[in-house]
Amino acid sequence: MVKPRKKSSFHSVAHLIKKVTGNLVDHPNSKAHRLIKDWRRAVGDHVARHTEPVRLENGVLHVRVEHSVWMANLTFMKPQILQTLKKNYPQEKISDIRFREESLRSKPTTNAKKTVPSLPPAMGSEKKQAEHIVAQVQDPDLKALLGSLYESHLVRKRIDPGFNNS
Repeated sequence: MVKPRKKSSFHSVAHLIKKVTGNLVDHPNSKAHRLIKDWRRAVGDHVARHTEPVRLENGVLHVRVEHSVWMANLTFMKPQILQTLKKNYPQEKISDIRFREESLRSKPTTNAKKTVPSLPPAMGSEKKQAEHIVAQVQDPDLKALLGSLYESHLVRKRIDPGFNNS
């Protein structure tokens, strides 16, 4: 007996790259990036150890949760968390939080002061080099995404000479 095939949906390359890279290609000084970096402060150490914000899309904050027990707890805590986020990040117009049970990509440290430094802005030559590299890309979303990703790569390479080029 042959199993029926699942219907598959097609996604643009830009969508797939954004899904894989997550917030790595967001501008490091953007409000959404700051929200993700400040997650621990917004929800507290205890919750932050078991959760990880993924992205902010159309006013909906998507958050990974490491266990079903935490999913249940966060369902009850959602109104309080949403109220705190709306108060601290009014410009983001956060209207909802969606929790998803999934392994955390990075285990947050217990030291709240320890943060990942943001990248400095790209220099003019780095921006021009990135524009040149993606000039042949036709899709505007993909072009912008790849350009941003390549700019980040060039900045990392500039500030860290030991940065792995592979």
